[in-house]
Amino acid sequence: MRAFAPISFALAALALATTALADDHAFTIGTGSPGGNYYSVGGALCRVTNRGETLRCFTQETTGSIDNLYALNLGDIDFAIMQADVQAAAYEGSPRITNSPYSDIRSVFALYDEMLAVAVLADSGITAIADLRGRRVNAGGRNSGTKWTFEAVLQAHGVGANQLPTFQTGGSSEGATDLCEGRIDALAFVTGHPSATLTRLADTCKVTLLPLDSDVIAAMTASQSGYIAAQIPGGLYPSNPAATATIGTKATLVTLESTDDGIVEAVMNGVFSSVENFRQQQIVLGDDSPSRDDLTAPLHPAAQRFFDANARVQ
Repeated sequence: MRAFAPISFALAALALATTALADDHAFTIGTGSPGGNYYSVGGALCRVTNRGETLRCFTQETTGSIDNLYALNLGDIDFAIMQADVQAAAYEGSPRITNSPYSDIRSVFALYDEMLAVAVLADSGITAIADLRGRRVNAGGRNSGTKWTFEAVLQAHGVGANQLPTFQTGGSSEGATDLCEGRIDALAFVTGHPSATLTRLADTCKVTLLPLDSDVIAAMTASQSGYIAAQIPGGLYPSNPAATATIGTKATLVTLESTDDGIVEAVMNGVFSSVENFRQQQIVLGDDSPSRDDLTAPLHPAAQRFFDANARVQ
């Protein structure tokens, strides 16, 4: 198993890879950036599957969904947390994804609902997505699902990424600081709600969330797999008393068709044998997490058999 990490993590990744090579039952989950939901949920997945003596689960920090897709395809990781819209585009094929389609991607289960949040300072005068023309925006890492979804939303509103004089890519925590200090005009990120990042942001400076046009939401959900109409509840964050219409998707756990059935079965058994414990480890994991709902690639055969044999968990 090849190490897949930034240079600063090379020694830790080498140790992880050496351990994995020595253990046929070791596997790695590609997650996201530290402090984000994917990173936390990946850790929760490993904790519930590492309870047995024959399975060793490791997490690998990445920049997000598309980074995870490429690492999965290269064999650097065994499982990946990925947005359902990215998963759909990878499986079906998209010119925006290198070497797609990835027809061997397989779903394991859906984890939780995610929604696009676009935050601006309350006194900025920006009230709609179209107002972002000529503005400075941070929209996630270069290979993140956030960047993928936000670019699709911009295009659907008739705004090109080239119309943004600054289109930064970076973590939402850094972007939150930049927004409050006036270095950018908007911060976009796809996340589960309530979002710890958005809560901290709203506690630091007065921000509002931009709604998406209803026609755009209808068009995107009708034409693109993986999208659902969603609303960020009103009152969830300061200065946002009303619900905010937006686009939603699912955070999903995926693997490849070639992944050993026994490893997939062990993950399924580990999670669903302690599902309440799993749900309590991260606030975005709701009462219906995980499930087989709204998946955009076929289930792995072992996951399919598990769900078929355990109708109560669907």
